Amino acid sequence: MKIKSIITIALLIFVAVSLTVVVMRNTSTSAVGTLQGSEVAADGDKIIAYYFHRTQRCPTCNRIEELTHEIVHQNFAEELSSKKLELRVVNVESPGNEHFETDFNLVSQSIILVDFKTGKQVKWKNLDQIWELIGTETEFRNYVESEIRGYLSAS
Repeated sequence: MKIKSIITIALLIFVAVSLTVVVMRNTSTSAVGTLQGSEVAADGDKIIAYYFHRTQRCPTCNRIEELTHEIVHQNFAEELSSKKLELRVVNVESPGNEHFETDFNLVSQSIILVDFKTGKQVKWKNLDQIWELIGTETEFRNYVESEIRGYLSAS
């Protein structure tokens, strides 16, 4: 009976430590790119591509962020350097970012394109097909790139 108790306690400790490591790892990587206070405001005319996520993320959520970074940096380098396009990664659970959920009707991790004119938001679009297309990387890439290009050309 004692050996079973010791093994049970050891397994529970292992699980607790593992969960703590996972939470800490996700929390520290999620804090990178999180917007606070006045950083949220956009000045001038630009398109901001937001990737909104929560603190706890699955591998698919992380993959969406990774591919979005690649698409934007590989295909829109000129727009990024001229500040016509900006990519922001935002944890909606970080203090001060909760308003994004209601601002953009977020129900899950999302890519939102926002058009700013003279520092004021004039329109936005949710790229609502990302969850359907993430299983096929080529289709996902084509969709996100096409939507960003369309938004840039319309602004």
